[in-house]
Amino acid sequence: MKKINIYIALFIVFLTISCNESNVNENLNEPQETEELVEENSIPIQHKDTSIFVVGIIEAPPQNLISISIPVGGFVKKTTILEGQKVKKGAFLFSLEHQDYIKMQQEYLQLKNELNYVEKDYLRQKKLNEEQVNAQKTFQKIEFEYNDTKIKLKALESQLKMISINPSTISENSISNTISVFAPVNGYISKVNLNVGKYVPSEMELVNLVNLEHLHAELIVYENDISKIKIGQKINLYLNNSKSEFIGATVYLISRTISENRTIKIHAYLDKESDELYPGMFVNAEIFTN
Repeated sequence: MKKINIYIALFIVFLTISCNESNVNENLNEPQETEELVEENSIPIQHKDTSIFVVGIIEAPPQNLISISIPVGGFVKKTTILEGQKVKKGAFLFSLEHQDYIKMQQEYLQLKNELNYVEKDYLRQKKLNEEQVNAQKTFQKIEFEYNDTKIKLKALESQLKMISINPSTISENSISNTISVFAPVNGYISKVNLNVGKYVPSEMELVNLVNLEHLHAELIVYENDISKIKIGQKINLYLNNSKSEFIGATVYLISRTISENRTIKIHAYLDKESDELYPGMFVNAEIFTN
């Protein structure tokens, strides 16, 4: 009887051990399923085959970068602009003064008067030539002088416009030694290279403007990833290494030139304008290749 009880006790112990091993095996399988679930929901792994991460900078198109200079030098008379200042098209930037501005206006008025006189003589000689009263050589001479004076006047008009003087406003009572320069576009002052009293030579860059409209991203892609890039693919641009805040963009241009470090530049339009972006700003980007 005692032996039977021993056998029953051993059988119960065996069943208990078997059940525990079964539970252990089930518990060992659960972490594997959890790891697979984590991998499926983990963004970096999920995008491993459907996106690539690159870096780049924000750029303004060349037509939005404006350098202002004057073809005839002068002394800075007045300016109130500062770097970073927002300006509207037509806003006053600075004024210069120099005696050469007076000479140009004086020469313009003199040429204008000369053309008026020569034109009258030309019309008179032309009429006489048609009536065969004067010699052909006489008419040709006055015709040359008339055309030559017109060319000189047109050239001087263009020069005056280049230094912000409207020729139509010049008269003997309006000659001035000062010219004023105004903003050609809306934008921000990115560089100021002048101060009151400073002499600025011709063609020196005095003010740089940047128009923040139509900014785009210039991104660097390695050569082995370029086959994954296509026009129209969507991009997330991340600022300050943040993955929670991004700005959407779209690939619109892929360079055909490979740099020495085996990379290619691609350009992306922003899906919408953003006040958070500035030319030259560094960005991280995720390009969705699927």
